Amino acid sequence: MPSVTSEDLSKIVSKMNVNKSSGFDDLRPREVKLIANANPIILVKILNNLLTAGFTGTLKTSICRPIFKKGDPLGFNNCRPICIQSTIGKLLEKYFAGKLVDYCTKYKIINENQFAYQPGKSAESLLTKFGNYVNNELNEGNVVGCIFVDFSRAFDTINHNILSERLNAIGVRGDAFSFIKKYLSDRSLVVKYGEAVSNLKPVGRGVPQGSTLGPLLYTLYVNDLFYWVKNCKMFIYANDIVHRSFFPCKSVWCRQMAAGRL
Repeated sequence: MPSVTSEDLSKIVSKMNVNKSSGFDDLRPREVKLIANANPIILVKILNNLLTAGFTGTLKTSICRPIFKKGDPLGFNNCRPICIQSTIGKLLEKYFAGKLVDYCTKYKIINENQFAYQPGKSAESLLTKFGNYVNNELNEGNVVGCIFVDFSRAFDTINHNILSERLNAIGVRGDAFSFIKKYLSDRSLVVKYGEAVSNLKPVGRGVPQGSTLGPLLYTLYVNDLFYWVKNCKMFIYANDIVHRSFFPCKSVWCRQMAAGRL
């Protein structure tokens, strides 16, 4: 892993939203940005030390705030958990995630039909490619069958051992592999509602929500699906998946489906 430079820090801080809340370490993004602009050498040294030593202490503790959605306000299932990470930790994540994306792009590791958490890819580009495929098949006189899948609690249920195996298989090893292992291990979480704060609870699986590196690790975690699902095209955006196959309309099955009898 190359060391963090002042230029790297400047690029990351310039895109920081200073209105975000502070994490468990009580450092607000606005304060961190002021430090970065006044004396970037301090933050560069801190980040490089953490890059070598790995995540530790309050950097590995998330604050979970339950945000009410709809229904019974006393029902836990009617709240959306919003997780807040430490500001220093997010700076380090953004740097490491950028290097990991560069590596995956260079060696074309992430399947081209994954559209989330990658530069230049979005929900719009996914819909464009999906729509073009369906229209082309319909113009050829075929019927297109689609299965839409939404993984429940996808980020929260990732098995760390399986993720480690997949990272090792794509060549993420040495210092980079150790960094991710330390990043995921021994994490904890508190729930904060108003001024009330729960006790610390350990988190033994999943990737941190509200983080930068977590979604990228999830993308690599599900990337193997493309090698296991056969005989149809698959497109993925985060935890949403669509499988689609086309069938010649001359088949009896397709004629019945087109007529609404299936």
